[in-house]
Amino acid sequence: MTEGAAHAAAETAARRSLNDYQSRNLARTATMETLAEFASSLNQKAPGSLDMPEQVVTQFKAVIEERIQVQTSRATERSRARDSVARAKVELSRRKDADDRILKDQTKHGRADEALKRAAGIRSDAQTIKNKVEAVRSKIIGKEFNDRLNRLWRDLFVRLAPNEPYVPAFRIPTDSTHRLQPKLITTHRAGQAGGTPGAMLSAGNLNTAALTLFIALHLTVTAQLPWLILDDPVQSMDDVHIAHFAALLRTLSKQHGRQIIIAVHDRQLFEYLKLELSPAFEGDSLRTLELSRGAADTLCFPDRRSFRQETALRFVA
Repeated sequence: MTEGAAHAAAETAARRSLNDYQSRNLARTATMETLAEFASSLNQKAPGSLDMPEQVVTQFKAVIEERIQVQTSRATERSRARDSVARAKVELSRRKDADDRILKDQTKHGRADEALKRAAGIRSDAQTIKNKVEAVRSKIIGKEFNDRLNRLWRDLFVRLAPNEPYVPAFRIPTDSTHRLQPKLITTHRAGQAGGTPGAMLSAGNLNTAALTLFIALHLTVTAQLPWLILDDPVQSMDDVHIAHFAALLRTLSKQHGRQIIIAVHDRQLFEYLKLELSPAFEGDSLRTLELSRGAADTLCFPDRRSFRQETALRFVA
């Protein structure tokens, strides 16, 4: 109860913070809408959702000041142009200005040539990096997407879908002219080639294929952590598939030392997996977390089950 009260107090504080944030967010949204209209009138890019209003206002102010300066400069130039009609010296000044602009253009042209050369070097480096990435990628694909992965995937899939005649697999192109890209195919158990998994498998078996591929990759690649995290993995599965899947999870957990973390939404499935994955030896344990949504709060009911030696049949002859 003390922990629940603490959680309730934390939730109240969080709600107040959320209300305060929402109020500020509404004010900011209105401000950004006004700034967006102002940006449209200035023919400027509308501010993004992550831009700060103060920065946007400062930017618009700079644009307005710049335009004022431009207009002021234009008015001054018009006045000078009127005076230049009566004075021949202005023509000499304009010629000098033209020479200055030509010099600046020549300088810009030189900088553009240098930038073009740098761009060519960057492009060459990028092509080299791309070739090296493709080489590393091909090495990884050749190492991981191999016959061992196909055999393990086949064994797992057949175990969960024993009545499905078509088995999914990866096919790696051997032609050097093709990009090394794994392709999903299916093969009949008798050896004939099939179509793609999406065309040959049902929705339930397609989900089974994806699930067993995930487990096969986990078992073939050296894992940094021996965990398997599954989120509602039994979509479109019938009872037979679920039974085989529970047996597979039990094998991975009890015999291969994998920590299984699984989230389900069905109450009957939850109880069934609790039974199938119950502790089976000394040191083995099972933790369940059941979430229940109330009128205002979401409640969590944890439960931990540890292995206990059977004593009821100890003295049976």
